[in-house]
Amino acid sequence: MMMSTAPGKLILAGEHAVVYGEPAVVAAVQLRTEVGINKSKVGGVGFETNRYSVDELRNYWIEAKSEWQEFDKTNNAQILRKYHNKLALIRLAVGAALERVRYDEGENGLELQLSTDLPIGAGLGSSASLAASIVGAILSIKAEDVSAELVNELTYSLERMMNGRPSGVDNTAVVYGGVMRFQKKMFDNTFEHKSLKLVGTIEECFIVDTGKPEESTAEMVALVKEKIQNEPVKYKKIIKLVGECATEMGEKIEMGRFDPTILSRNQRLLEQLGVVGNRAQRIVDQIEEMGGYAKVCGAGGVKGGSGVIVVYHEDAGKMREWFKKNKLKYFQDHLGGEGWRIEK
Repeated sequence: MMMSTAPGKLILAGEHAVVYGEPAVVAAVQLRTEVGINKSKVGGVGFETNRYSVDELRNYWIEAKSEWQEFDKTNNAQILRKYHNKLALIRLAVGAALERVRYDEGENGLELQLSTDLPIGAGLGSSASLAASIVGAILSIKAEDVSAELVNELTYSLERMMNGRPSGVDNTAVVYGGVMRFQKKMFDNTFEHKSLKLVGTIEECFIVDTGKPEESTAEMVALVKEKIQNEPVKYKKIIKLVGECATEMGEKIEMGRFDPTILSRNQRLLEQLGVVGNRAQRIVDQIEEMGGYAKVCGAGGVKGGSGVIVVYHEDAGKMREWFKKNKLKYFQDHLGGEGWRIEK
């Protein structure tokens, strides 16, 4: 069996601002998605308990692209809501890959086996990780040398179905891995990314789950866009300041330093953007009262949880005890893991 695997990601600085051309600092995590692929005597493509014909999957992808165009005109995130589930993403990813390869209904079928360590909807790039793994699997079974550039391109197009107007940071991080400075060029919608050397202190950070957001990433991105449209002076300034946090963090990492105070500055700005819910806010406030630093690490969420937060404290043992006492799900991750790869 051929295996295609990709990591999750964690944004250290730059959420939401990265959508508007500001930089972000992002790291791949060690938690990964794996997609095994085999040829089958049964036609079509099978995964979990589902089986679809090649034409069904291609057509599903073509229809989704048309609906994204409608979303782009109206900014109505509800148009894409039906794609915000695991089954839809799998169908879209297979369809997108099949559109790029020559695969006829008369050929042997394909069987996919999927597994992931990543929590869904927590801000760790689970959708990008799954999309890259599926796309990489389908492409690789039809070609010997599949480029990371092609996998990244298709994964970005899938991220648009899931998240509306993504920056491209998630797909780029899970495909290329490591720790990087990422920036989207607004004039031609292309990406720039530069690898940063790993600073040991980053590996001492905790990743803490504040709960799954009720809102989708697309809805949170649309919320911020609406705020910018209604009060452009106020919110464009906040976006610019978030980008400055990412620039400073990248520069300090380049110098071999990790400055956790930037996490708190970035967090204040996310609060001003209105993307941090009450539960996450209480957790962040308590961590800061203990002398730690914390920040939401994704699109956020207001009605329920806000996804994961990154936490740093000089006394790691003290934080572990506090997490356990408050029954918070957490883990420490060696940030900067390897990106998408094929294992044969």
